[in-house]
Amino acid sequence: MKKIIIVFYLCFLPAVFVYAQPAEDSACCTNMQNIFKALNLKIKYEAVEYFYKFCIEHNKFKNVTPEKDYNGDCSHSFKTLTGFSLDAEIQQDTIGTDINVDMKDFVKQLYYPTKEAWQEYRKFLWQKYMDFIRNIKPEKETYLKCIDAELAKGELSGYAHKSVQYDFYSPLSSVILFAGLAKLDYLEIFKEFILNDNNEVLPGGIPVVVYLKCGCKIPVYQATR
Repeated sequence: MKKIIIVFYLCFLPAVFVYAQPAEDSACCTNMQNIFKALNLKIKYEAVEYFYKFCIEHNKFKNVTPEKDYNGDCSHSFKTLTGFSLDAEIQQDTIGTDINVDMKDFVKQLYYPTKEAWQEYRKFLWQKYMDFIRNIKPEKETYLKCIDAELAKGELSGYAHKSVQYDFYSPLSSVILFAGLAKLDYLEIFKEFILNDNNEVLPGGIPVVVYLKCGCKIPVYQATR
């Protein structure tokens, strides 16, 4: 009887491990998607922040109505510079959220932008970015496990030879810190600055350059929008 029980466990245990591995891989896949989504939110916020300042500087905020044909608005220029439609992004960003203005009027305001409407969207997007990262932190250990597994692979990792945009750059940018940041390097940055150091948001380009060159950390400015 004992032999039968032993044989049963020997047959059963490998099946448990085979099942557990795909489940773990699937969890890591989801975690990786979230890590890179955090970067996308960072870049989107930087684009909106840049454009907000751009419109103020060039006095592009206009009090126009939808009936007017006005092609020089910030929304048009925003799509030209960033490659995505502002009103579509706002509708996607605010689905299921409790925002203080009527959705239809809000999108209309941004297509025919007022300074107040841009301020509202900047604050909203900044909060969404911070909340997204904050929601990752309770699962810190599982995220660390997934990241460490990729870092341990080194050059053999699927992330080692693929690059990602880290900062938003306008077409007029004279200084570009990253032509392309290796995805594996980005995973290390996320691990160190978000999971280990518990920063609210990802650091700017200069702290990243310094860390990747010498492993040194300089203070990260945590702005409040």
